[in-house]
Amino acid sequence: MIGEALNKAVHEEPVLDGRISGLREIINLRNVIVHGYAVVQNKTIWGLPEEDLLPLYREVKTLFE
Repeated sequence: MIGEALNKAVHEEPVLDGRISGLREIINLRNVIVHGYAVVQNKTIWGLPEEDLLPLYREVKTLFE
């Protein structure tokens, strides 16, 4: 869901590409999950909320301030 939203957002506002860390990786992970779920390791997916979600939230939040 986040990958799809960021993909649409960057198409509308290309400047976001340089303002959100790991933007391309997030979008690419979304594509792997949707189109190639057999190659995704559960450990990778479960680690995202614990490690990466809060920093992403903070970066996106600053864009709206």
